[in-house]
Amino acid sequence: MWQWEAKYSVGIEVIDHQHKQLIEYINELSIAGAYKSFENRQRVQDVLAKLVDYTISHFSFEEELMEEAGYDMLEPHIKVHEAFIDRVAFFKQRFEDGEDITKQLISDLQMWLINHIQRDDADYKHIVQKALLKKNIAPNEKAKKDKWLSSLVKKFFG
Repeated sequence: MWQWEAKYSVGIEVIDHQHKQLIEYINELSIAGAYKSFENRQRVQDVLAKLVDYTISHFSFEEELMEEAGYDMLEPHIKVHEAFIDRVAFFKQRFEDGEDITKQLISDLQMWLINHIQRDDADYKHIVQKALLKKNIAPNEKAKKDKWLSSLVKKFFG
């Protein structure tokens, strides 16, 4: 099982939580793909669907934070997200065509997520953290910041 490590943290609690959820989906995929059976194939399909949906929501949320913060490399970051979504869609199509893609997908997901967190996400973390702090100008403004962040989380994750 893949464990969260402090070195994966971007220092933004809500983003770290979402990354931890992605790791959980990867672990679920690993368990579901461990044994060849119809039931496990169905579990792989279910986890793959959840992973795709959650990843798209996570990326949208991340992009919204970057846009709000005025991150100047937003467009290239979006392109990285789009390329990843295309890659996962490719795996999903191969799975639907009957291929056993689980091991390769897990390996790709792990490598991509670690690389993305430690490189791409690390690039925006300071500007987003700064923007989040600005939303918390004074202690009595904390509720405003929390409300804004909560509404953004609800918008993308229900």
